[in-house]
Amino acid sequence: MTNGGCVHKFRLNPNNTATEIKQPSGSSWVPTGAGLPKPHGLGQDLNGNLYVGQTENGPIAKIRCDGTIVNPNFINDGGFNFVSKDGHVYVNTSGANGDRINRYALCDGSFQGYITLGGGISTDPYVYDTEKMVDWGLEIDPDGTFYVSAGFNVVRTDKDTHLYRFRPQDSDFINHTNYNPNKSTGVGRTFVEGPGTSGISNRVDVWGITHDRSGNIYLVLHDVEPGVDVETWVLKFDTNFNLVGSVMEPNGSPTGGFEGARGIVYYPGWNRLLLAGGPDGDCIAMIDPTTMSYAGALQGNMPGQDPKTLRIASEACPVELNTNAETTLCGVRAGDRVFLQNIVGSCQAPICGGTWTADPGNIGIDFQECDLSFTVRNVATGCGRFTLTHMGGTGASCGPFSVIVNVDFAFVERPVITGTQSVCDSRTPTPLTISSPVTGSNTVRYQWQKSTTAGSGYTDIAGATSSSYTPAVTAQTTYYQLVASVEGGCTNLTGRCSQTSDFVTVTPEACCPAVNCFPTQVNRN
Repeated sequence: MTNGGCVHKFRLNPNNTATEIKQPSGSSWVPTGAGLPKPHGLGQDLNGNLYVGQTENGPIAKIRCDGTIVNPNFINDGGFNFVSKDGHVYVNTSGANGDRINRYALCDGSFQGYITLGGGISTDPYVYDTEKMVDWGLEIDPDGTFYVSAGFNVVRTDKDTHLYRFRPQDSDFINHTNYNPNKSTGVGRTFVEGPGTSGISNRVDVWGITHDRSGNIYLVLHDVEPGVDVETWVLKFDTNFNLVGSVMEPNGSPTGGFEGARGIVYYPGWNRLLLAGGPDGDCIAMIDPTTMSYAGALQGNMPGQDPKTLRIASEACPVELNTNAETTLCGVRAGDRVFLQNIVGSCQAPICGGTWTADPGNIGIDFQECDLSFTVRNVATGCGRFTLTHMGGTGASCGPFSVIVNVDFAFVERPVITGTQSVCDSRTPTPLTISSPVTGSNTVRYQWQKSTTAGSGYTDIAGATSSSYTPAVTAQTTYYQLVASVEGGCTNLTGRCSQTSDFVTVTPEACCPAVNCFPTQVNRN
């Protein structure tokens, strides 16, 4: 989280406590005077790098997981919150383009387009003269769904405030797609009308937004009615944006609490909402989202604090100091881009520290060191070897390690088979076949399987390794499926990728009586 010209880093412990991680000198993770005069916004990319604005007007610095500022001017933009997804950083901008979310490349910070937010324009002179509706809160789901709040620093009664949930595609940032809000106040109306919000005015200031695993949405806002102490609210909406709960902290509360909070994030490990409190509140406050009640301070008030943002940033260390892993990536096509951190381990967190190197003997792939990704040029022969090494040392999150990843690729189409039939009198069924040839990145191999249960229990049929198969005579209903597989491009790896068809059914049927079905004597008159 950011405050007072520095960035604080805390480790979340299993017992619902936090431990601050400092530099070896004892200073904050990014100390005052390190080049961030008034830090604002905080995002982490899949390589473990963090992005923090020098001020809310930018520029945005790129920081390694050990707190070293790699580039203080990595992105020439400023905003309130940043989120990284795959190979991009998203910024909800401040200033004259406050209704935009801009996209930048991880590799070099280059501009990659923007989307806009519809719903209303502010003419309030409170801070930003004729600025458009300003979006402060921004969060992005792992599946690419955006959650956005708009209506920051616009506290008159003749303006709108909005909540958004949408899932943009790459083309939307090229075409500057406009997204309309899912929930709005309407000019002159109270922003929220529901349980627990009696007395809240229509002069609200909208801040951070987050959501939980069930899709409930949480919003921080300040009730800034002139002549009345500011109240800090956290509102809970269901997936349809219906208000279902709230909690309020008055200004001057003796408990500190979440007074003046702005940033908010949901932490599923504890089922808690964590808030970056204001100058007089907790540095990090907790709220129970089930009861919508204050749940104590994760980190109490810190002198001179004025935190703006907090994020849950994941980090991992290799379990073994020396690891040699092999992986075959399935479904890859020529031109696809793969990030190295996504193929290391299974903990869904970037390994903190270390240096990636590409083997000079790699074939069929192009390595981009700037964002630790590679592009596949030839799936059939593509074969790569990458090494991640780290020497450890004072202040390092992980000790020394060496991780070697051997990787190749394959794709194969899913086979479509025909042959569902009913068979009379234990006769031999007709052959099962594929509807059209199956294509793959290398030689396609087949294996027919059978089971007496439609959804499970399939076993290989010995010798049934061609594109068609004639079932044996059966006395009970039997289900058949076909597995098509392709080996990867590395001759020294054993991985393969496969696709399984839907099943077809062979059903025995008694078509005539078992006795005297075909009489041997014909009587004539």
